Amino acid sequence: ESGVGATPDDMKDPEVRKNTKAKIFLSFTSNMISSGVRETIKYLVKNKKVDVLVTTAGGIEEDIMKCITP
Repeated sequence: ESGVGATPDDMKDPEVRKNTKAKIFLSFTSNMISSGVRETIKYLVKNKKVDVLVTTAGGIEEDIMKCITP
């Protein structure tokens, strides 16, 4: 079954999703990682729920804060 005309329930099936030509993009700014949604993004990527990941580079101050926080 192709993705054309598929219902939202059909799209939960990995085989139906594989046969669609649509790509799912997840885009976020670097501060989203620091704000607490890191595990959610990690889950989506590890479980192949998104096809393309687009993000911005974080500021150096974020990296410094992560290194000095106990």
